[in-house]
Amino acid sequence: MAAAALAMIVANSALADNYFHFIHAVTGPELTSKLGPMTVHLWINDALMAIFFLLVGLEIKREFVDGHLATWADRRLPVIAAAAGMVVLAFDFGTRRIGVAVGQTQTGTASAAGILPCRHGTPDWAAVDACIARWAPARLLVGLPYNMDGSDTTTTATCRAFGEKLARRSGLPVDYVDERLTSNAAYDELRSERRSGTRARRIRPEDIDANAARLILLTWMGTT
Repeated sequence: MAAAALAMIVANSALADNYFHFIHAVTGPELTSKLGPMTVHLWINDALMAIFFLLVGLEIKREFVDGHLATWADRRLPVIAAAAGMVVLAFDFGTRRIGVAVGQTQTGTASAAGILPCRHGTPDWAAVDACIARWAPARLLVGLPYNMDGSDTTTTATCRAFGEKLARRSGLPVDYVDERLTSNAAYDELRSERRSGTRARRIRPEDIDANAARLILLTWMGTT
């Protein structure tokens, strides 16, 4: 990327003539009469790109042989995700449990995906890591609680610290989403389903947390 940026700068500077002369300089050999003699431009477009895709192919082969895609069970979700759009995981952090939701950007849909244990504010990181490995998301979301005036609550810093550690452990980008009133909205939604008869099971705190994570994800999709 740095090389591409530098090339754009040079191509639009006083050195443009020298740059284009160098790019189209004939270096040889002449592989075919149709292409003519090789130039620097052709070496970049054909030779170097061939090497690049060879390396990409070797890396994909390694993943399929003894990497994270070695079994069909491991391949299934990434293949579906690639076809359907970017998979995103959302977390509704709590000191007792963490609500989780999964969605994908192609369809703009999100579903509650259960909860993860959290003891006295300390997440079960093994469970968090396993959840991320299972869904193979491209991005993570963490809900941040705020007071109605926009100021931090007593747990905002804790949620942000959870997101920062999540980013370090997973190596994935983490976005923060304003989650004001999402728990109330999640409960109201579940209660409406219960009253209408579309939900038979009673509403548990775990259900509210997972549904709150789903609403966090939908909020992010509506603003990105």
